[in-house]
Parts: sequence; C-alpha cells; structure tokens
Amino acid sequence: MQDELARRRAIGRSYSDKSVLGAKIKCGDSGCWYGEKDWHSTDSYKRRVWQCNGKYSAAFNTLIANKEPYITACKAAMLTFTDTTVIEAEMHELLREMEDVADLTKKCIDENSTTALDQDAYAKRYNSYVGRYENAKVQYGELAALRKEKQIRASTLTDS
Repeated sequence: MQDELARRRAIGRSYSDKSVLGAKIKCGDSGCWYGEKDWHSTDSYKRRVWQCNGKYSAAFNTLIANKEPYITACKAAMLTFTDTTVIEAEMHELLREMEDVADLTKKCIDENSTTALDQDAYAKRYNSYVGRYENAKVQYGELAALRKEKQIRASTLTDS
C-alpha cells in the first residue's frame, strides 16, 4: 500500500483514480498517460477506448518541427480580427464632427436670437446641422458596437 501511495505522489496531479488502469499505462512515443475516450459519443456506435492523452499534440509536434511561421501567421490573423485602431480613429473624427456641428448649431441659434433672419432659411440651416449631428451620432454608435465586438473577440482569443 505504501508503495502505491508513493507511486501516486510521484505521478502528481495527473493521477486519476477513476479507472483501474488510470495512470498505469504510458505511451512509448510521447511519454503521456493513456486514458479512456469515447468514440462516437453521440450515436449508437458509442464505445470506450484507451488512447494516449498526448496523441494529438505528439502528432502535431512530429509533423511540424518549425512552428514559428504558423504561430506568426496566427498572431497576424488575430491582430487583423481584433485591431481597433482604424475604428478608434474614425470614432475620433466623428466626435470632432459632432463637436463642430454642435458649435455651428449654437452659432446658428445665437445669430437667430440677435439678428432678424428669414425663419425658413434659419430652420433649413438648423435642421441640416441637426441631421448632420444625428448621422454622426448613429455612425459613432455603430463603430462603438463594432469596437466592443472586436474587444470581446480579442479577449476570447487571448483567454483560450
């Protein structure tokens, strides 16, 4: 009994007592433990098999000796899907546009209150400013949602 407990301690966290053969069979290729796996787990052909727990990582490492180009390509793809630099620049421009239009609207209102203007011309100019502001506001909201989506995607990709 003491020998078995010592053996389990030596194995460390990878020991599992769920099966009689758990942590007793090691793969000769990868050195990883064998474990039970379900094949066809969702259909009528379901069966339990024993296979190396490191089978796929060992196969990948055997097939691809130089992983650096693949890692670089994955990082570039991730950056493409998660970069918000262009979106943030467009959002900054829209904020500037909204501030400019707000200033123009204020000047338009001040001018109408101090000077006798044709009210139809004033209303037309005022409404065009309001329309520009609302359009910029909608575009800003759409870009903010897109930026949030990319930030969530970046968080998801870096967490996995």
